[in-house]
Amino acid sequence: MALALAGCRCSGSGLQQARSAVSVIPATLDFGNVYVQATPTRGVTALNSGDAPDTLTWSWIGDGGGPFSSDAGALSLAPGASLQIPFTFAPTQPGPASAAITFAWSEGSAGVTLTGNALAWPPCNAQGPCASAAFDPQTGICSQQPVADGTACDAGEVCLVNTVCVSGECLGELNSCDAGDACSLSYCVPGEGCHTQDESAKCQGSDPCRIYSCDPKTGCQSSAAPDGTPCSSKESCQTATICVAGACIGTAVPSGTPCALWWAPCVTDATCKGGSCDSPTADAWTPGQELWSWVDAGYMVGRGYGDTPLAVDGAGTTYLPYQAKDGTETLRWMALDACGRARWDVPLGQVSDVNFAETAPSLVDGQLIAWNGSQVAGLLPATGAVLWQTDLAALAAQATGLPDGSLLETTSMVATNQGQLVFGANYDYQSYDLLLALDDTGAPVWTQQIPFDSTGLLADFAGDVYFAGTDEAPAGYPDGGSWLASVDPTGNLRFALASVAGSPQAVGPNDIVTLQGFTGGYYYSAGLTSFGFDGVQLGATVDLPMDILGDALGSVVDANGVIYTVGAGNPNVGAWFGTIAAVTSAGSLAWSATLPGGQLPISLPALGDGDTLFVVTMAQGQYPDDYLLGFDTTQGTLLWQADLGLDPNYGLSEFQSASLALSATGQLLVSNLNGVTAYFAGQHQPPAGAPWPRQGGDDTNRYCPPPPPGG
Repeated sequence: MALALAGCRCSGSGLQQARSAVSVIPATLDFGNVYVQATPTRGVTALNSGDAPDTLTWSWIGDGGGPFSSDAGALSLAPGASLQIPFTFAPTQPGPASAAITFAWSEGSAGVTLTGNALAWPPCNAQGPCASAAFDPQTGICSQQPVADGTACDAGEVCLVNTVCVSGECLGELNSCDAGDACSLSYCVPGEGCHTQDESAKCQGSDPCRIYSCDPKTGCQSSAAPDGTPCSSKESCQTATICVAGACIGTAVPSGTPCALWWAPCVTDATCKGGSCDSPTADAWTPGQELWSWVDAGYMVGRGYGDTPLAVDGAGTTYLPYQAKDGTETLRWMALDACGRARWDVPLGQVSDVNFAETAPSLVDGQLIAWNGSQVAGLLPATGAVLWQTDLAALAAQATGLPDGSLLETTSMVATNQGQLVFGANYDYQSYDLLLALDDTGAPVWTQQIPFDSTGLLADFAGDVYFAGTDEAPAGYPDGGSWLASVDPTGNLRFALASVAGSPQAVGPNDIVTLQGFTGGYYYSAGLTSFGFDGVQLGATVDLPMDILGDALGSVVDANGVIYTVGAGNPNVGAWFGTIAAVTSAGSLAWSATLPGGQLPISLPALGDGDTLFVVTMAQGQYPDDYLLGFDTTQGTLLWQADLGLDPNYGLSEFQSASLALSATGQLLVSNLNGVTAYFAGQHQPPAGAPWPRQGGDDTNRYCPPPPPGG
C-alpha cells in the first residue's frame, strides 16, 4: 500500500492537502487445478480508500504472463472506489504455471503473483457403438449423446450383420451363414462365427438296390445299384437276393459260390453245393477233433499247474496271460483270434510266486480286465493298449498299514452292476482278508477288512457281493471255521454265516446257491444250498454224489437256473471216480452220471448251446491221458469222448487242472501248461443273431434256415 498527494481541501482550521490511498489484493491469485483448454477468470481487487482520485497501471514481470492474460488497461480510481481487474488462465498443456505482475499508481506500487495447475483430460469414451462422447474442460464433465439413427455400427458379435444404430442401440440381422450347399447345415455360434455340419447322411435310404447321394446344388438323389449287387445280409446257399434294374429279387445260388461257416471260420474250401454251404475239411470233423493249437513261448500262468484262465469274446477272440521265457520273468497278456493267430502281445508286470498262482482276465463293459496278485489293468481288447493300471498291493498296504505289500495274494474278482470291480485278497500269515473295490477306471472306491480268508466272489442284481470264508473264528465272531458272507456296494458287511463251507456258485432271481461240504475228515461230501439275499437258508441242502476235492469241483448255471456240478466220487468205495450232476432251480437232483473209465474232472464244466455240457478229465495213473467229454444236459448221457493226446511231460498230470471255454465260433478252448488248443464242439446251433450259412451258418450240422421273405 502507498499514499499519494492528489490536491487540497479546506477545513475548519485552514487549507489541507488531499491524498489518495491505493491498495491491491490479493498478493497471490491461485487458479487451482484447471483442465487444459479451460479458460477460468479470476479478479485482482484495487481499492482507493483516500480522498483524492488516482490512476492505476499494471505490467508483467519477466517473460510475460504465459498462459495467464488480461484485457484490462490503465484504471482510474475515484476516492472510496474499488475495481476488479480480470485475469484469465488458459493452459494448453498439463503442468504447473505462474506469472508475476506489478501494479503502479501516482506514488506507489505493489506486486501480485498468478499461479495455477493444468490437468490433462481424463478418458472420455463413448459407452457403446451408438453413442458419442465429449469432454468439457470448463466443467470437467464427460457427456454421452446417442448418434443419429441409421448410423452404421459394430455390435461386436459375428452372428449379427447389417448393423445400424436405433435409439442408441446397435441392432442388426442374424447371420444365416448360408453357403448355398444343400448337403450341409450352416449355423452361427455367438462369439465364434459360422459353422458347417455335413448333412449328406440325411439322403441315405433303406432300399439296398438304390445308391443314395447328395448333390450340393440339388440335394438328395438316388440311382439304381448295379445289377448283381447283394441286397440282403441274410444269404443262404439256396437263394441269394440281388439287385436287378433297381429291384431286389431272389435268384438261385450257383454251386461253387464261396461261402463261410460260422462254426469253421478258418477253413478256406467252403462253397455252396446243392443249396448247402459245404466244406470237405469241416464236414470231416468229429467232436473233440483238434482245430488249431497255440504253443506258449513261455510258461502258462494260472491258479493251478496248468489252469491258465481264459476270456473269450463274441468274435471268438481268446485272451490269456503267460510268462515269457526270455529271462526277464515278464508277465505278458495276449489275444488269439478265432484261428489261433496272435492279434497282440503286451507285457504287464513281473511274475512272482504270488501272481503266478493268481492271474485271470475278464471282459467287462468293453474292457479286458487283466489282473494278477498285485496289479490290475484295463486293456483295450482290440489292441491291448493299457487304458489304466492300479497297484492292488499298494492299496492293500495303505488299507492295512502292513509294510510288505508283496505278501498280497489276489484270489478272485467279480464285476458288479454298480460299475465296480471287487477283488478278494489275503495276506500270508494274517488272520484276515481284504476286499478291494475299484471303478471302471481303476480308481479305488472302498476297501474292507474281512476276518477270514475270502474266496469265490459272486454279485447279485443289487450290486451286493457274496463270498465264502475259511479260517478259525476271530475274536468277537461265533465259532464255525467256515463262512458265507456278503457286503453291500459300499463295502459294509451285510451278514456272515458260520459253518457254511464252500463258495457261492450261482445267482438266481431270489437266491444265492452255494456249494457246501459236510461231515469231517480231510474230504467233505458235497451239497448245494440256497440262501436268500438276506442270508436266510431257503430250503434243504441237495446232496451231491461227489466229494469236495481241491480245485476240481465247480459249477455252471444255464438260463433256466439248472446248476451243473462236477467233482470227485466218494473214495470209500475203494477208488476215486468222477461225477457230474444237475440240480434244478427248484432244488432237486435232476440226474447224476459217473465219468467213464474212472476219470476225474480237471476243469470246470462249460455249457454248449443249451443241450450239451463239456468237461476236461484225466485218467488215473502215473502218466494219465487227458480227455474232452460231451454230455447231454437233459439226462446226463455221454454223447462223445475224445482223447486229447497231450504229451505226458507237458500235459495235465495228476492233481493238475485245465481251463475250458466255449467260444462264439463253436470251438472248445482248453488251456494247459504249454499252451491253448481249440477243439471241435460237435453238432450245435448257431448263437442268437448268427448270420445265414453263406456268411456264417451251419448247414452241415443240419441247421438250414429258409430263404428270407421275398427271396
